[in-house]
Amino acid sequence: MNKNWMKVPAVGLAIVGMATSLALAATDNAALNLSGAVAAVVDVVVSATGTAASLNLAVGHTETGLKIADVTEMANTPAGYTVSVASANLAAGGRCGGTAGQACFWNATGAEDVAFSLLKGATTVAFSGAAATWNDTTAVQLTPLATVANIAYAVGATILPQGTYTETLTFTITSK
Repeated sequence: MNKNWMKVPAVGLAIVGMATSLALAATDNAALNLSGAVAAVVDVVVSATGTAASLNLAVGHTETGLKIADVTEMANTPAGYTVSVASANLAAGGRCGGTAGQACFWNATGAEDVAFSLLKGATTVAFSGAAATWNDTTAVQLTPLATVANIAYAVGATILPQGTYTETLTFTITSK
């Protein structure tokens, strides 16, 4: 009788041990998804030199590569970007009487202009209508890319009418 009593508790203990073992094998999981977004950013900065606001327009004066500004551009768009430049005097029509597509300094009081060429470094930038392409790229530009804006012009052999001669060049950067 004593032996039967010993068998029952041993079986009971074995069953309890199996239930505990099954409870330890249970698992659960949950996923945590992380993401962040960076918006498209394009930036163009034009830093004029002092000479941009005090051009020498004396009789017979010539400039072949006068630095007027530093142009800095950046864009994080993988397809690239375009920087264009627009001439206010060309856009106004009838102000620039020189070669077609050549920008000018305009004196509204004297109705006179002085034609000039815009240069990216030493390369002439060609206007089509009132705008020109300064830079066109199919690559991202994550660090500032600086170029020099120069102008070339020649004042004729006759004195110019009194007044202020102006031009506004607007640089625009557009992502692709």
